[in-house]
Amino acid sequence: MRLVYKDLRQKFIDSLRTDLIGPYEEDEELRESPTTSYIMGRLSPEGEDYSFFLDRDSFSENDSEEGIIEDMESDDTLYISKNKQASLGLRVFLSEENDRIEVNMKWADYIGREEEGKYSFSRNPREFQENINVKSSNILGLHIERDIYLSWIVHRLDTGYKMVSIYLENRRHKVKDYVSKNIFQVELELVNNELGFVSENLAHGMKEEEDYFFNKKPIFARGYGCAARWDKVDGNTVKIVTSDFLPEKEINGVDLNLDKYRGYFSMLKFSKSENQESTFSELEDILGDYAIWISRLEAHEYMKDETYKPVGKEKIKICNENLDRMIDGLRIIKENKKAYQAFTFMNEAMHLSRAMNLFSKRENIEDDLGDYLGDHSHWRPFQIAFILLNIRSIVEPESADRDLLDLLFFPTGGGKTEAYLGIIAFLMAYRRLTSDECHEYHKDGGVTVIIRYTLRLLTTQQRDRILKLVSACEMIRMREEGLYGEKEFSIGFWVGSGVTVNKFKDLEVSQYNNQSQANYKKRTLKSQIIKCPSCGEILDEEKSYKIDILNKSFTIKCPREACFFNKRPIPVYLIDEEIYSKTPTIIIGTVDKFARITFEERVHLLFGKRDVECLDCGSFLSTDEEEITNCAHRGHLFEQKQKPCKNFYPPELILQDELHLITGPLGTIYGNYEMAIDALCTADIGGKRIRPKYIASTATIKNAEEQVKALYSRAHNQFPPSGHDSDDSFFSKEISLDDYPFRLYLGVSSPFASMKTTILRVYAVLLQTAYRYKEDPIYKDYIDAYWTLIGYYNSKRELGGAVRLIQDDIPDRSKVLKEKNKDEWARIFLNYDEITSRKKGWEIPQVLEKLERGINLGSDKEVLDIAVATNMIQVGMDVDRLGLMAVTGQPKTTAEYIQATSRVGRQSPGLVVTIYNPYRARDLSHYENFTAYHSHLYRYVEGTSATPFSARARERALHASFIAMLRNEFEELRTNKFGARNIENIDKEKIDIIIEKILERVKIVDPNNLEKAKEELVYFLDEWKKLSRSEDNLYYDFYYNSIAYKTNRVQRLLRPYGSYGKHNYEKETLNSMRNVQKEAGLYLWRD
Repeated sequence: MRLVYKDLRQKFIDSLRTDLIGPYEEDEELRESPTTSYIMGRLSPEGEDYSFFLDRDSFSENDSEEGIIEDMESDDTLYISKNKQASLGLRVFLSEENDRIEVNMKWADYIGREEEGKYSFSRNPREFQENINVKSSNILGLHIERDIYLSWIVHRLDTGYKMVSIYLENRRHKVKDYVSKNIFQVELELVNNELGFVSENLAHGMKEEEDYFFNKKPIFARGYGCAARWDKVDGNTVKIVTSDFLPEKEINGVDLNLDKYRGYFSMLKFSKSENQESTFSELEDILGDYAIWISRLEAHEYMKDETYKPVGKEKIKICNENLDRMIDGLRIIKENKKAYQAFTFMNEAMHLSRAMNLFSKRENIEDDLGDYLGDHSHWRPFQIAFILLNIRSIVEPESADRDLLDLLFFPTGGGKTEAYLGIIAFLMAYRRLTSDECHEYHKDGGVTVIIRYTLRLLTTQQRDRILKLVSACEMIRMREEGLYGEKEFSIGFWVGSGVTVNKFKDLEVSQYNNQSQANYKKRTLKSQIIKCPSCGEILDEEKSYKIDILNKSFTIKCPREACFFNKRPIPVYLIDEEIYSKTPTIIIGTVDKFARITFEERVHLLFGKRDVECLDCGSFLSTDEEEITNCAHRGHLFEQKQKPCKNFYPPELILQDELHLITGPLGTIYGNYEMAIDALCTADIGGKRIRPKYIASTATIKNAEEQVKALYSRAHNQFPPSGHDSDDSFFSKEISLDDYPFRLYLGVSSPFASMKTTILRVYAVLLQTAYRYKEDPIYKDYIDAYWTLIGYYNSKRELGGAVRLIQDDIPDRSKVLKEKNKDEWARIFLNYDEITSRKKGWEIPQVLEKLERGINLGSDKEVLDIAVATNMIQVGMDVDRLGLMAVTGQPKTTAEYIQATSRVGRQSPGLVVTIYNPYRARDLSHYENFTAYHSHLYRYVEGTSATPFSARARERALHASFIAMLRNEFEELRTNKFGARNIENIDKEKIDIIIEKILERVKIVDPNNLEKAKEELVYFLDEWKKLSRSEDNLYYDFYYNSIAYKTNRVQRLLRPYGSYGKHNYEKETLNSMRNVQKEAGLYLWRD
């Protein structure tokens, strides 16, 4: 089936090549200028400036000088040249004794003629061959024909090889006819049949670890003004290298299931205790095979290289350490009955959540969830291995594994989410099963897991997946009657007020909140959960949602009577006030929300702190006077539902998805606040500090060790650890493209057209080609993968221009393509949408739902033709049907490029067309090195950086983390109203302990700033104490526009960053981790 998709995908590539480069026919005669027809693959004489011409027959977009200069000046990098492309070239490597290269050159001239006032242009193909000697350079060039020259430059390397750059150049300056000046469909082919061209690795010498790691994917050439391609690789040599104006490179998919283990690791079988022996046997099998694989690493050919040997030994050592941890995990579930019970719970919950997903997509309305409980779901080997790896850190919290951050590093779409969902389910069960063993804390309830994401889109989609798991866990808990505790398993969606609301009063009509605003907030709130997680039923806007503002409750029920969640609420909380009181099992939110730990006194409930519990209302701090009073007024005190209680055990697992995004300014601030979160999640058991377990995941990262140390002050373990080669880590192996076509990248760059025209031409071809094969008897069942085009842009400014193209120019161009290709219909009615930050929170799920819709036979009106997007989709948009993307401009980082393009080609072979701007030096470089870059894509992932204790970072956030830690530790400091003025009442020795904890972290992360950090903490504390003595009504924060603040009846210690403040002593404090720098106004003064 994938081979049919591959054939269909090739139709799109051929259509692009024909339309952009040509020709449509070998002996064609054009009725329009070929300079209009073909915007790529041609050479024009050097010095030919854009302002010299304007094609008379151009369609709706004319490439005037103004349009092209706009493309050049829209970037802040240096642009290369306004001249048209006059030459193309290839750079290759040869051994010193290899002196002869056969050069084959092809191009076409177009001969113009006029008959009865109409112009036509006949194609005249040309082919030439030269055998050149490359002992020395020939810069002046060898004349081929009619001012077309071949030249070459030779550089000798220290390694005994030489680098040869060969150029084909158009010097037709004297020709007056503009079309005749140009040569079209140019191709340069270099042949060396004797010794062949050698790889860059061999020519330069293998110097770095990555040279060995990617040695099986050698690079043989790079282009000048074009890209290079080669095939039939023989070790480190190749015979033929060819220029390519429309370069393509298909990357390999990976086998994550591994042939031997197909049918192994059944979630259903693992969930049943009667299958205990076979469960252990299967797990032993994979660990045994992994041990054999590691032993083979020791005999690898690279280990004979003395330069590489130390690197290789370290890799083998890390692999063995991971194996030992997995063996420990298996030992624990064998010996510890409660651990094994948690293991079976995890498998049952995961299996049930998968069944819910299948049931939600049922076609027969009479089906029941029970019909979908068959043996349909299996762990991938790396998933079950990662779970085994982490079991000891959960069951034995005092072990060294607990302080290690485990980083799950796997390609996008590989199943990372399921791996950590398994660990979450295991922990949820084990915590409840062992609640009677802990005397210091209450473990039946409280926040157990904190999951953080960086982007709204990612949070929204992942929340829905995790909600299914939590719903499955709750169904099992209810069935088992007390085995897994009395408190429900639930999830809280803790994000900004732009997505949900913070307080129930925000839903009321008041002088600050009119009816329209209140209704809008209710609509936004309801739109967060639009389907039942158990059965997929669309929730009824009138009947499913119940908002009780008086009792501060928001419940959601399924309208389907047979559903488990018809009589009881879906276990999800969306409003901050209710999240604090109900302390859901899992908190899922965006990273910037955690800046609120400094300001929000009730946030400490999420970290286990509490003093009063009500069976109905939830948990309260002693400072929650209003909430406790309201609870008593409801009769809960009289009914003995309200009572004193001990703290919940703090969150035990903190999970950070897409770790590579926590970098730069965000990472720097995040690392500072993380110090407080780590402290707030630390338990004190018998005088021992038990820190939370950290797990992170990513598909693209470099310098992980430095980043993890800066952010979390921990060592890290990357799983799966790599072997000696990039194509095999045991748990993932690259699959041959012949057997499994995967994602193909295609490069487009035209120095003969503006970016607008290039985008227009590419979009029109892709859309019209899909329309052409919609009813094709061979491809009609496969075309859906390429029906919806995802247009990716690096900024909203660039994206804005695409909308007009979609509305006007692309339909017009489609009509032209219809005539050229003799299609029956043109695709002129385009249904489009966008996924950007301009979308409101409740609109994003609706767009994602549109993207899920495929072509229905006979009607495609509801299917999106185009979805334009910015980097918001680079993580979290998981729509399996998508297979076609056009990327405009090289994204700022390789990590973003990989993440964004991995959104397509999951279910079927994908096609990514990258449209480069030739007037930007960086884009041109990526285009010329297209094949090399995409062959080693992960090699070029940029290193990340975070400096949480640098001077500016300390100024922004060090005091904020300090306050959060103090408010969590000391009840007297917790309340906003009285806490700030009580700092004098805390023993200096106790505060010094908090300061010492901070300095311990600084010493690990950034020892050079240790003394400065200490000075600033002591200074801030002294200033705080002075204020508490001099100001009678000192609050942490107070609304700046209130009369009490304006009249100096109250003072505040903190001022939200960027807001108005009356006093210099108010310490500016971030409300979000993103807006870390104020905007500066720039004014132009004219004399």
